[in-house]
Amino acid sequence: MAGREASIPSPPPEPSVIGTTRLFPHSVNLEYGMPKFSAVVPTPATTGECEEMAFPAATGVGAIKCVQPAKEIVDEMMAQALTGVP
Repeated sequence: MAGREASIPSPPPEPSVIGTTRLFPHSVNLEYGMPKFSAVVPTPATTGECEEMAFPAATGVGAIKCVQPAKEIVDEMMAQALTGVP
C-alpha cells in the first residue's frame, strides 16, 4: 500500500450507543455503553432505549399452556398440595 495511502478506505462508523449498563456489578462494576444490535441482555441497572435492546425469550416460554387469573392458579396449587396429585 506504500504510495497508495489515499486509497485506503476509512473504517466504518461505530454503532450508535442505545444505553448503558453495568458489567460484573459484584466485582469490577464496569460501565458499558450498549451499542445498537448489542447481544448484552438488559438488567435492572440498564438505562436507555429499551425498545432497541435484545430481550431473548426464556426457554420456559414454550411451557406455557394457558393464561389464567391468579386466583385460579392459586386454587389449583392448593388443591394439588392438599391431594398430592399434580
